Amino acid sequence: MSNRNNRSHSLIGAWPFLVALVLDLLFTLWAWPRLPGQIPIHWSAGGVPDSFAPRWAGAFLPLLGAGLLYLYFRASAAERLKGYPPAMARLYIMGIPTLLLAVHAGTLIYAMR
Repeated sequence: MSNRNNRSHSLIGAWPFLVALVLDLLFTLWAWPRLPGQIPIHWSAGGVPDSFAPRWAGAFLPLLGAGLLYLYFRASAAERLKGYPPAMARLYIMGIPTLLLAVHAGTLIYAMR
């Protein structure tokens, strides 16, 4: 199987993350004018925000997620996970960026209240 076919097969497997990324980017664009000047970026164990950042930091996590996906395809991260069961490799490669997107969406929702 050619390298090009491997990439297209990997892209098909990445569709849940791509959908989550697009939805998160659209949500960020919608939320942007509604965000305060400072947004929470860290919470205490009790669930109270204890660290804040400028509003522009709200755009960082979707960009980080997109960057992780780019690195996955450029650096052939799947090759590094060959020793893992396939389900575990997919969870690691797509699960972590998707979790970042969910945390990002939750942060923006909290900031808009």
